[in-house]
Amino acid sequence: DTDPYYYNVYCLGQWGVLGNTVFDANRISKRMQELVLPQMRGFFDYRYDGMHITNIHFVEDDNGFISIYRKPDERFNYCIGGDTAGEGSDWFVGQVLSQEGEQVAVLRHQMDSDLYAKQIYCLGKYYNNALLAIETNFDLHPIKELQRFGYYHMYIREVNDTALKKYRKTYGFVTNGQTRPMILNHLIEVVRENTEFFNDRPSLEEMLTFVRNEKGRMEAKNGAHDDLVMALAIGYEGMSQLKMRKPKQKKEDLARFTDEYQDRKDDLANYWG
Repeated sequence: DTDPYYYNVYCLGQWGVLGNTVFDANRISKRMQELVLPQMRGFFDYRYDGMHITNIHFVEDDNGFISIYRKPDERFNYCIGGDTAGEGSDWFVGQVLSQEGEQVAVLRHQMDSDLYAKQIYCLGKYYNNALLAIETNFDLHPIKELQRFGYYHMYIREVNDTALKKYRKTYGFVTNGQTRPMILNHLIEVVRENTEFFNDRPSLEEMLTFVRNEKGRMEAKNGAHDDLVMALAIGYEGMSQLKMRKPKQKKEDLARFTDEYQDRKDDLANYWG
């Protein structure tokens, strides 16, 4: 039999399988063999007058930085986890999750902070005014811009205002020594139990190079990135504040049900005379 490590590394080119990866490498490798291409790739075009963003539309472009795996469904709500560039990283990321937990779209690009805010705004509007959970550790500008654009459906946290001597609510997610292991451990569980949720190859590849260092800290191994992983972890935390929308039956389904109900009612009437 073929050695699993030999097959994964030398046949599939999944070098991150070896080592102390925190995710279930075998499940990830299997899922990667099942993936299909995105339905669309591209970016958002819009009109911006210095205050408002209007006329939003998606421009299909094979070289675009947004991958759409599932188009928005009007029956569902969505959450977008955002990882901003910082601490040696120059990638801005947005991971779009359905209310059921499926990864339906990914934004990943090197861009200016204000342009990221505009693209995230458009992405949020596209996915039914999605809840935005954007990290604020290194860059508050996207959050400030989103507020200025009038987008307030965002993740809320409580902070201790020492000047006012009370807690106040503010937008954005902060990754620290307490929240980081919490959200990563939750993501590890989701990947293990629902690997079919993940549709983006770069995200899965990044998981394979996300390891424990010699001190036990979970992080990207030397030379690898963690932007996609962290945005996913933040996104699943953001879902804790997402209101679940009960799927409504489509009109054609309701019409068919009504017809079937009437047929059965008529049959019963005829049976009983």
